[in-house]
Amino acid sequence: MATHYEVLGIPVTATDFEVLAAFRRKARPLNLDRFQGTRPVELGKAVKALAVLEEALRVLGDPERRSAYDATLGLSPEPAAGEAGPGAPHPSPTAARDR
Repeated sequence: MATHYEVLGIPVTATDFEVLAAFRRKARPLNLDRFQGTRPVELGKAVKALAVLEEALRVLGDPERRSAYDATLGLSPEPAAGEAGPGAPHPSPTAARDR
């Protein structure tokens, strides 16, 4: 089974902003409005894929959940030089926007 990092296509050192950006990029084609008038099977696949993405965002978008998740994966809490790692506090996605 793929990790939440693999689902979103991001490295374990990704910031909160990168997590959110990856979620939006992957979720955009799965917008359920795009599936109106399609076969129910296609809609069902989109719903399931979107649920997987939402779960990845729910876990990786919350610092406490992310730390606990990283611990289950056995990831080291030590970040690379100059990067926020799994054990480091993650900046708010809005922090970069507010500068």
